[in-house]
Amino acid sequence: MSGLRPEKVTERALVLFESGYNCAETLAVAFARELGADEDIMRFAAPFGAGIGGRRDLCGMITGGALVIGLVYGRTDPADMARKSDVYRRSAKYYRWFKTERQLKCSEIVTGRFTGHTGACVALMTDAVDKLAEILREPSVQGAES
Repeated sequence: MSGLRPEKVTERALVLFESGYNCAETLAVAFARELGADEDIMRFAAPFGAGIGGRRDLCGMITGGALVIGLVYGRTDPADMARKSDVYRRSAKYYRWFKTERQLKCSEIVTGRFTGHTGACVALMTDAVDKLAEILREPSVQGAES
């Protein structure tokens, strides 16, 4: 993960965001492109925008980030408990960062009537990319190496 360039991910994410993709799609695809992964992740991320189905609940940058963590570190064998533990640890750390340093709910980030992307969302996107890149660069737990 040493070749990950957060500045490129942020640049790509802001272009995607401004073009109309939701927060979850934007974060997932920006990282997928940087990692050379399949962009089908965008379809998986689509329902999570604007707080899950537009309900202004859990921020799409949290769910989109969790999808990226799974893309990179997720398991394909149900018996692989080391990878399961590793992906849970990374996802929990990302969630805790949002909970303690930002807000969990879209409705808390975007105040008033939701009419689309806001300055708060754009600023949060940059911070979310940086935090997610930091978490992706952490060493894997023993036995969970890629």
